[in-house]
Amino acid sequence: MRFLYLPALLLLWISCSKSPAGTEPPAKDPSIIWGSSFGIMPGETHANSYTRVKAAFGKYQVARIYCSGDPVWPAYIPVETVVQISFKMNAKEVLDGSKDAVLTGFFNSLAVTSKIYWTYFHEPEDDIRDGAFTAEEFRNAFDYIITLQKKLNKPNLVPSLCLMSYSLDPASKRNWKDYLPAKVELISWDGYYRDNMGDDVSKVFGNVREVMKTVGLPWAVAETGVNKMKKSGQVNEPIATETRKKLLTALAKDISSVSPLPVFVEYFDSSPSHDAAYSNWRISDDPAMVAAWNAGQHK
Repeated sequence: MRFLYLPALLLLWISCSKSPAGTEPPAKDPSIIWGSSFGIMPGETHANSYTRVKAAFGKYQVARIYCSGDPVWPAYIPVETVVQISFKMNAKEVLDGSKDAVLTGFFNSLAVTSKIYWTYFHEPEDDIRDGAFTAEEFRNAFDYIITLQKKLNKPNLVPSLCLMSYSLDPASKRNWKDYLPAKVELISWDGYYRDNMGDDVSKVFGNVREVMKTVGLPWAVAETGVNKMKKSGQVNEPIATETRKKLLTALAKDISSVSPLPVFVEYFDSSPSHDAAYSNWRISDDPAMVAAWNAGQHK
């Protein structure tokens, strides 16, 4: 995830009745799967954190895994676990073939039945902006990896792009399609509630839903959350407990009831050390917050 002062299988809902002009019918789909990342707390191992967070959330159907470099499946997670796993490689190294053996070995090691949503270089936008590689190189590298993966005949593996919802904001001055490879099968998005949104949690993924209506691909929530701290203008002040609970419920309800619906939703359960003064998205340490999040999900 990036902090910029202000944080970044589609199913049809069919009705026999006609909706009033200008309105979207409510969508209900119990097939959305829910889970989270599992940021470690002081003194924890990643294995401890995974076990703790999974128990805290109760409804835990998909795990978010981050690899800062080459892809590696964590030994403490059973192979047949539904996950979104992302990894980072320099696009130039991918395209010159020097990572072929690493990538093929990784894909060979993965599950053969459970869905594995794999992501090359989540949130590439800032790295492209900073010159690590071009948007074209990113797209070509992603498609190159997809071609390698498809040779293995593992249809449960789903190449999944991950972008910042911020890239849809006109203020970003970005065209999100610059980052869209030709062969991806799902687009996941990172989007967060910001305290300047007031009570309107639909703003978190409203732009995402409008874009996804035009693409013809399923989408998912790779990261989301309600910060424990106010963040607009870098205000180091906590949001009121009851307000945060209401926002968590409202956000989960919005995500799970407004079309088009996501395939999966992953809460960002972490308090990033690089932004510790202003960012604490974690709810796994507070049963009341987890209950509020779970209460908004359509069962």
